[in-house]
Amino acid sequence: MSRTRFADHFRTLVGLTPIEYLTVWCITIARQLLGKGKPVKSVDAQVGYDSAAAFSRVFSRTGKPPRESARSGIDLANR
Repeated sequence: MSRTRFADHFRTLVGLTPIEYLTVWCITIARQLLGKGKPVKSVDAQVGYDSAAAFSRVFSRTGKPPRESARSGIDLANR
């Protein structure tokens, strides 16, 4: 199966492209870790980002920046 066909089929079944799905999955895990009080510097690496800046950019697109989410102490995965 070609990459294009796979991506089309995946989007039809899941409603997201494969990269969108992976991004949502990583940010969901990051929110859970931040909600448990884990520091941002360790969470970015745990969810697969090479730099804190890249992680912060992607995370911030979903609402609050990671530092603000970590300070709130709220488990954001259940929002």
